This record gives sequence, structure tokens and C-alpha cells, in this order.
Amino acid sequence: MVTIKRVSVGSAMKIGAITYTLTWAIFGLIFLAFQGLFLSAITSSLSSYSNQFPNQGGAAASSFGAIGIAGLCITYVVGLIFALIAGAIGGAVYAFIYNLAAGWVGGLEVELTRIQAPATANNNLPPM
Repeated sequence: MVTIKRVSVGSAMKIGAITYTLTWAIFGLIFLAFQGLFLSAITSSLSSYSNQFPNQGGAAASSFGAIGIAGLCITYVVGLIFALIAGAIGGAVYAFIYNLAAGWVGGLEVELTRIQAPATANNNLPPM
């Protein structure tokens, strides 16, 4: 058994920032895809409405769609930035709290097993 007694706050900050950002990068795209479908439905409704009533301004539907797509792209980028910051702060806070708890009750006990590398021709080379 190996006991993890302390977690580096800086290391946890980096890992938290990367994992939160990658999570937003994946699930943010799914979220924005659904928002884009909703935006497309609204734009097509406005477009059909403007075709029925030509004096009401048919350009409103296309400009609404363009502004909506730009808004979705900006939301995605801003979400990435916020995920990076929140992940870094969250990782640091969790590492700090873990270090406090590990100081009171000991650390997290982990059982590790060493696995031998398969024998290949490259194993005979001297280490670099």
C-alpha cells in the first residue's frame, strides 16, 4: 500500500484547468448543437412568416440567424475561458482541502502493482 499524503496545489490547478476545459470543449459543442437546432427552427419560422408578409422585412430572419450563429460561437469561446479559470480554481481548492483532510486523518491509501515490460529487442539498449 502507498499512501498519498499531499497533493501539489499547482499540479492540481493544471490538471483541473485542462480537464474542465476539455469537458466544456466536448459537451459545450453538444450544447451549442442543440441551441443551433433551436435557432434554426426559429429562423425558418421567421423566414416563412416574412415570405407570407413581404412588407414586414424579410432581411430580419437572415440577420437574426447570422447574429445567433455569432452569439453561439462567442458563447463557446467564453465558455472555454470560464472553464479554464474555474477548473484551475477548483483544482487548487480541492487539493488544499485534500491536504487539510490528509493531515488530520492520514492520506488516501492506494495499492499499486508493478507490471513488467514485454521483452523486445529494444530492451537491450542502454538507458538514455
